[in-house]
Amino acid sequence: MKKKICLLGSTGSIGLQTIDVISKFPDKLELVSVASYGKNIHIVLDQIKRFNIKKVAIFNEQEALNLKKMVGNDVKVLVGQDGLVELALDDEVDIVVSAIVGFVGLLPTYEAAKKLKRIALVNKESMVVGGHLFRPYLNNIVPVDSEHSAIFQCIDGKREYLKEIILTASGGPFFNIPYEKWENLTLQDALNHPVWKMGAKITIDSATLMNKALEIIEAYFLFNIDYQNIKVLIHPNSIVHSFVVFRDGSYLAQLGLPDMRLPILYSLSYPERWENNFERLDLAKIGNLSFYEVPSKFRAVSLAYSVLSKGGVYPVIFNAANEQAVNLFLEQKIRFIDIVRLVEEVLSIFSDDNIENPNIEELKYYDNWARNAAINLAVKSKIFYG
Repeated sequence: MKKKICLLGSTGSIGLQTIDVISKFPDKLELVSVASYGKNIHIVLDQIKRFNIKKVAIFNEQEALNLKKMVGNDVKVLVGQDGLVELALDDEVDIVVSAIVGFVGLLPTYEAAKKLKRIALVNKESMVVGGHLFRPYLNNIVPVDSEHSAIFQCIDGKREYLKEIILTASGGPFFNIPYEKWENLTLQDALNHPVWKMGAKITIDSATLMNKALEIIEAYFLFNIDYQNIKVLIHPNSIVHSFVVFRDGSYLAQLGLPDMRLPILYSLSYPERWENNFERLDLAKIGNLSFYEVPSKFRAVSLAYSVLSKGGVYPVIFNAANEQAVNLFLEQKIRFIDIVRLVEEVLSIFSDDNIENPNIEELKYYDNWARNAAINLAVKSKIFYG
C-alpha cells in the first residue's frame, strides 16, 4: 500500500527535493496535498497538474485567491494558518512532511503530531520553539535535517545508552574569514555557501552558524539529552553528518554525500531502507576528513546554550529575533555582522517573568514581541538602513 504524503512547504529547496524523491518511488509514495506560503504559485500549479493533487493550502490570502482562479472547482484551496492545519489533519494522509520555513510551521506540525501522524520534520523552528509540546509524540517524529537524521539513525532505538551528541557544521562561507572583516560582508557573500544548496534563510543561518545553534536546541528536545552533552565540530567536508557517543565510549557516525534527498528518503521509508540511484560516497576519492573546534567568532552557538539554560520562552524569543534579523539582512536593511548582535540585544532586554511550559498562545505572543523588539532595536541603534 502506498504511503500518502502531505507536503507543507512544497516550493522551497527541501520541498522540491522531496518532490524529486516522491517521484522516484511511484509504487510506494503518493503525494496527495501540498502547502506553500504563496510566493511561487506557478510551482504549486505545476505540482497540482503533475501529481493530480486535489487539496492545497496557501498561507497568503491573496495568492490563495489567485490560485483558486487558476484551478477552479477541481482543487480545494485552503487559506492561511487554518488551511495548513486542515491539510495536515486530513485523514487520508499518512506522513506530514513539515518543510515550511519558520514559526508558521509550528501549529500544523503540532496538530498533526497530536493526531499521531508520522512527522518527517524539516521545520526545525517547530521543535526549537515548542519542543516541550512534542515530547509525548517523539516516537512519531523522524527528523530530516541531515544532522538529526544522522543522530536518529545512529541511536537506532538505543537512546537509553546515549551519552553525548556531536553535531557537525560545514563552517559556512566565513569559517576562514577573520571576524574583523565581517563588517564588509555582502548579502551575495553570505548566500554563497561552499557545500549545500539551500533556501535563502537557512543559507544565512549557516553563514552565522545560527543554524547550528538552532540544531543544538532541536537536538535537546528531540533526543531528551542534557544540553551540556551536545557538542559541535566544524567539518568542512560535510561528509560526517553527526556522531553519537554511547556510555561505553563507542562513537557511531553517519556518513554520506551532502545530498538532502538521502535523509528525506529515510524519513519517508523508515523503518525500511529503499534502493535508489543517488550518487554514492567514495571515501578513497575524498581522502582526508577534517574537524575543528568552533571559533569564538560564531557567537550564535554559545547563545544556544545560554537560551537552553534559561528555557521557557527564551527559545521562541531567540528564534523569532533571528528570523526577523535575517529578514532585515535579506532586505539589505542591516549588515551581516548585525544579525547575531541584534538577537543578543533582544534577549538582553527581555524582562517578563519566564514561563516554564508556554502554550501555543503564549508562544505566539512572545514570537511577535521578539520580532517587534528586533525591528525597534535595529532602528534605535542606527544599524537600520531602511
